Amino acid sequence: DGTITENDIESSSLFTAASSKSSQNSPKGFYLKFEIDVVFLLLLGLALWTRTYNLEEPRYIVFDELHYGRYVSLYTKGIFFFDAHPPLGKQLLYLAGRLGGYNGNFTFDRIGSPYTESVPIKALRMVPAISGSLLVGITYQLMLEISTYQWTAILAALLVLFGVFYAHLAMLPKAGPHDSVMTSAFQASLQGGLASITRGQPLHVSHGSQITLRHSHGRTCWLHSHAHVYPVRYTDGRGSSHQQQVTCYSFKDVNNWWIVKRPDQASLAVTNPPDAIRHGDVVQLLHGITSRALNSHDVAAPEVSCYIDYNVSMSAQNLWRVEIVNRDNEDATWDSIRSLVRLIHVDSGSALRFSGRQLPSWGFHQHEVVADKVVTHQDTIWNVEEHRYTKAEDRRERERELVSAEMIPTAVTQLSFWAKFMELQYKMIAHAPDAPSGHMFASEPTEWPLLSRSIAYWLSPHSNAQIHLIGNIVTWYAGTLSVLLYSAFLALYAIRQRRLCEDLPLQASHQFYNAGYGNTDLNENDLMNLRWKDTWDFILHKRG
Repeated sequence: DGTITENDIESSSLFTAASSKSSQNSPKGFYLKFEIDVVFLLLLGLALWTRTYNLEEPRYIVFDELHYGRYVSLYTKGIFFFDAHPPLGKQLLYLAGRLGGYNGNFTFDRIGSPYTESVPIKALRMVPAISGSLLVGITYQLMLEISTYQWTAILAALLVLFGVFYAHLAMLPKAGPHDSVMTSAFQASLQGGLASITRGQPLHVSHGSQITLRHSHGRTCWLHSHAHVYPVRYTDGRGSSHQQQVTCYSFKDVNNWWIVKRPDQASLAVTNPPDAIRHGDVVQLLHGITSRALNSHDVAAPEVSCYIDYNVSMSAQNLWRVEIVNRDNEDATWDSIRSLVRLIHVDSGSALRFSGRQLPSWGFHQHEVVADKVVTHQDTIWNVEEHRYTKAEDRRERERELVSAEMIPTAVTQLSFWAKFMELQYKMIAHAPDAPSGHMFASEPTEWPLLSRSIAYWLSPHSNAQIHLIGNIVTWYAGTLSVLLYSAFLALYAIRQRRLCEDLPLQASHQFYNAGYGNTDLNENDLMNLRWKDTWDFILHKRG
């Protein structure tokens, strides 16, 4: 009759409890939940479309493609090159080129040259296009929230810092056009580089050794002398010793050879067994071609020269003490390639130093070498590169030995990754290869806010077609205007706040101030501690 009885209610309760118990005992499934940010996907898609559309045009070398294309070719051939920038970007371009079938034989000679069919233009240009596209999405995400685990950030930093450079060095085992930037030991680790020096020449520098001394840090050059003298008087009125010039020469030359000699021995031939030079020993260095001794007098620089006996009161001061910087013990031997040495002038206590200055025409625009009393400077460090033992006593025979000396070694030595890594970091910081002080595309900071200059990336050789790099006028001028407006409102609100005028709600004021310069509120004590001028309190801030 449709009437619900007490028994029906009890039966229903039992059934519900049983069903609940049964569902609790049943195994739970695995579920994946996705949250899709539609705005992010739209931004990413739009960025990809705008940056990859018609990517192969123009089919000519455009601006920095000239340099990076050369790097890709060198990577493809495994030839070592030096660049002041980290290698990851160039490695990504190399990977794209390999996937596109590039063989590395195209010559990137000048901007505007046409590409051949062997160059996968789209594959190479796709790398910066995708990278630029991802920046749009990343910027969006970072603006929403920045949060990572600390150890995750550390791991990522280590992978980028070390892993990329290991790949860079491992991929470039062969000698190439940029070897001379690196130290002798680094060059000796490259195939076809300086390595045969360590295999075919003696290790220990001894009395009678014929050596070339290379400046170890910074600019690559070798201690050099030639049969020309310093002018009697320089253009600034200072006088000189009028002795034979000693310079640092940036190229291999027979006049870079020197003979190591103990002061108390007349013979220049190496004895058997060789008389090895050790840390703290005093030696003379004779120029191989002119046979004049390396000398220093306290005139003009203080000047380093090769001594000529003019029968005047200026006597020879040609004794030098060998200090091995990277010695393992106080009795360490002076070794070719790996020993970093300072040559200390015994009479003055000064160190032989590359000054970095370029001599005028009378010095053939070679680099100046001086004796510096600040002996700890890095430019006072030298190392032996080429090394051979003197066999002949006759001077003419020695000259023939030096002129015929082999300067292009062929075998390989080992240098650890960490040694290469540290040297490469130093060179990237200290070295600016052929960087001009200014160029036609340079701009001044005062020109940036109004976008008054552009960069010509490419000009067609056949028509008036051009590609110019210029900022987006809407976003550029909007950014400049925003900075000006924000600064004006910041000053206005800060001044009115000092007069107890609250123009913005608390939450809005926090957002306004944090958007400009920080995320930590200033209390009264903070403000008093930071204040340096009462009328400028409104510009002071504290970062979290």
